[in-house]
This record gives sequence, C-alpha cells and structure tokens, in this order.
Amino acid sequence: MHTLSMYYILTQNVRLNGGDKVSRINVCKLKGKMTEKGYTITSMSEALHISRSTMSGYLKKPDKIPYGIILEMANMLCESADEAKEIFFSCNLRTA
Repeated sequence: MHTLSMYYILTQNVRLNGGDKVSRINVCKLKGKMTEKGYTITSMSEALHISRSTMSGYLKKPDKIPYGIILEMANMLCESADEAKEIFFSCNLRTA
C-alpha cells in the first residue's frame, strides 16, 4: 500500500473521529492480519521498535495505540485503504 494514500485515509478518519487516538480497532481482524502476514506479537513489536509488553498492552487496550503506531501497522499489514479502514475504524464492535 502506498504510504501517502494510507496516511491520507487514516488522517481523514482520525479527524472525523476527533483526536489522535482511535478506539475503534477490530482487534480480532488485526490479530488475524498479523498472523496472515507472518507476524507474532514479538516480531511486530520489533518491527515497530516498541517492547513486546507494550504491543501486548495495545492489543488488550486498543484505545491506547498512538496514531503513529496505527499508521505503521496499517502500512505493514494492509493491502488497501479499505482494508485498513476495516481493521482500524471498525463499525461493528460487537465482533471486535
């Protein structure tokens, strides 16, 4: 996915949702995408230059994930802006 277009899509959603932290992340889809791309919590945290415990904490409390980390994960995991929106701006949180 092109970083500039991913940045634009995610920036627009953050503005619409008001703030620099996003709490509408579908953790099930995020974990599934990590697995699909061959990432474990450890390897993802290394790629993001954060500790494993921080990454684990983000998956338990996704509303704590900073916008910059969301953008990095989206660029690493998603093939399209629509896919990123499905994961990081989920509408149906009952399945998240």
